[in-house]
Amino acid sequence: MEKIYCTCVWTVFTVSLIIAQKDLQFPGRCPSIDQVKASFNESKFAGRWYEISRFPNRHIIGECVIIDFLKHSARKKDFEVHFLFTNISCNWNTSVKFELVKTPDPTLPSYDVYVNDKKEDIQMYILDTDYKSYSVIWGCFYNPRKQENTQRLSIISRNKVVNKGFCTKTFEILNTNGIDRQYLKIVQQNDATCGRNSGSKAAKVKLVVLMAVAMFCRKLSLNTIPQPKTTNCV
Repeated sequence: MEKIYCTCVWTVFTVSLIIAQKDLQFPGRCPSIDQVKASFNESKFAGRWYEISRFPNRHIIGECVIIDFLKHSARKKDFEVHFLFTNISCNWNTSVKFELVKTPDPTLPSYDVYVNDKKEDIQMYILDTDYKSYSVIWGCFYNPRKQENTQRLSIISRNKVVNKGFCTKTFEILNTNGIDRQYLKIVQQNDATCGRNSGSKAAKVKLVVLMAVAMFCRKLSLNTIPQPKTTNCV
């Protein structure tokens, strides 16, 4: 089995780009979804996943993304979702917590998304999963005034390392549903690059320096980033 480590390139301006991260907009209405996961099982889906690739997302702005789906203690159909991600350049870990509330339609694995107790415009759909290796999560919101849609897409795995079969399967799901993957961004999951097993003094010094850069960039009010270039899973 050929192992694939997803990679990305970081520049000296990484911190400023992260500050300006936005969701991805497309012209026109949302794609018509033809396939979602039938008979979705929340218990099988719960647990730890690793993000392999995604669309730009204003909440998830780093690499090395670990996602823990925890079943809500009181509401069996709902989830608490904990994201942990890293700014590789400065070894800076950040966490975000979502709450997923099951929508009334029992036939769809769809959820309303809450961040800091505020409901997001974009719902989340489980397009497909086998529970043990892959899952494709997608959502879309149409703005009739601007005549554009905002999409979020996350491809996740139970493993940090994926093979070509994983890529082929997940891309088939996107193609079936007419989801444009040309802006899909590969997420770094290599342990050495993510610094999951290290914590040197140099990294701490680098953190202080880049945090200062981040503050400077924020003052410049950077609010745009170039759209990510086309990427492949392999």
